[in-house]
Amino acid sequence: MPGLPWGPGSTCAMDTILEMSFRLRHLFGELDTMSPVLAEAAWAKSIVARLGVRTTAELAASKSHYVDYTQTLSPARSGPHPGSSYHSLLDLFMTTFERPREAWRI
Repeated sequence: MPGLPWGPGSTCAMDTILEMSFRLRHLFGELDTMSPVLAEAAWAKSIVARLGVRTTAELAASKSHYVDYTQTLSPARSGPHPGSSYHSLLDLFMTTFERPREAWRI
């Protein structure tokens, strides 16, 4: 899924999480758009929107729930770094998937 170009406003971290989790949905369990973890709810809304896309414009629009939400996060909660506007992929993943998943248990 193409994101914005590298630099300020880049969506690389969000694109990576959305693409990986879309392709590996079976590892993430039910899509809970009403999750009390707001980042997860926004992620789930983007994944649900992506399930019905037919055009590249719809594909780009499908990620808006998650991308828009992540832009509101503080840097302490894996929001954009104040100096570069980039997100930490690992921190954003951990913020989004705070709840343990059944498929992740060993």
